Amino acid sequence: MKRYIKNLTPKLEAERQESFKKNIEGATKYLISKLKDLQFFVGESMHDDGSLVFAYYKDGATDPTFLYFAYGLKEVKPTLPLLDL
Repeated sequence: MKRYIKNLTPKLEAERQESFKKNIEGATKYLISKLKDLQFFVGESMHDDGSLVFAYYKDGATDPTFLYFAYGLKEVKPTLPLLDL
């Protein structure tokens, strides 16, 4: 986790770096509090500069909830079609 934060910070624009530094401590504390319930996912390369994804099951849920660091994403591509209600 420390290495991921250290590698990600210089890749962010200065404005986003400040926001990232401000929010990462709370996010890390949250993840540590759920550590025993988390599943960890990394990219195929397994490199430190790849993204980290965390999954856990909310109480009574059958599908996992995934957590991403938004600062580490370049873009989001939805894979499911949007429903027209």
